[in-house]
This record gives sequence, C-alpha cells and structure tokens, in this order.
Amino acid sequence: MMTGYRGHRIRCCGVPKNFLHPECYPIVDDNVTSNQSFCVNYVRSSNVPRAGCTLGPREQINQVTSFLDGSAIYGSSEEEVKRLRTYKHGLLKTRKV
Repeated sequence: MMTGYRGHRIRCCGVPKNFLHPECYPIVDDNVTSNQSFCVNYVRSSNVPRAGCTLGPREQINQVTSFLDGSAIYGSSEEEVKRLRTYKHGLLKTRKV
C-alpha cells in the first residue's frame, strides 16, 4: 500500500472522485451473482526521473523492497503479514471469487 503525506495510507475505495489522490485507481469488482461489490485500493508506484532527465514513458520505482517484489501478495509490514497468513502449513488466506 502506498503512503502519502506523513506516511498516511492513500485510500482509493469509497472516496468521491473529486477527492481521489491523483495516483489512485480504485478497482471495483461487482459480483453480479451475489449482489456484492468489492473494491481494491490500487495506487500506482512512485515515478522517478528517466536517465538524463529526458522525456518519455513513466519509470516506476518501488521503495518498499529492493528484491523481487512480492509485497502486493505477502504484505510489506509485520501487521499485513499477520493479517494475510493462515498459520497452517505456511499458507496464505484465500477466498472464493
């Protein structure tokens, strides 16, 4: 999860469009069969200047981990890790979609 000013989490879901952070893209999944709606807070990763400060496509940076980034799956804090684990056979929590 990306953070904004003073480390506050950027919230995308349930926020009026005129108050959305510019890097927010809330992903809404309306489940027609169960009449439930699910929203994922999606925030683009930080951008960095291109080599030579030239114009071109946006370059992404991830400051959470310096290795293969699985933080979106496994969490990037101890609190998130505890919330995602089942504590049974090393598995993560899942749910049917």
